[in-house]
Amino acid sequence: MSGKTYTKTANEFLAFVQVTPTHIPLTRNGEPIVFNEFVGDLDEKAGIYVDRRVARLNKGIPNPKVRPVVKLPWELEFDLHILEEGDVREVTLKGYIARGGLALGLGTYRGVFGKFEMDMWK
Repeated sequence: MSGKTYTKTANEFLAFVQVTPTHIPLTRNGEPIVFNEFVGDLDEKAGIYVDRRVARLNKGIPNPKVRPVVKLPWELEFDLHILEEGDVREVTLKGYIARGGLALGLGTYRGVFGKFEMDMWK
């Protein structure tokens, strides 16, 4: 997809797709993942640890990053309300989400963390 086509399609998805609920609970085996107590950078009970890295901006300027990492498995469940207009079609959106999960992922430092597979669409 070229730049202008991508921008047009992305704007249509922003306009004609609604995600609910606003707060999507992160779950493991259907149960909410709850942050408990960190010992150092690890919450053993929740299966969450803190990843600390320093990104380098232009001219080598350090940019420290602190990110929570949720150990596998985890899942998200949400509703998409789609008004099919222009390029917005359910089959197109499903394909973009599936490809985006493998190619991009969720969160920051994508490509290394945040990859996902869509295992249900109903």
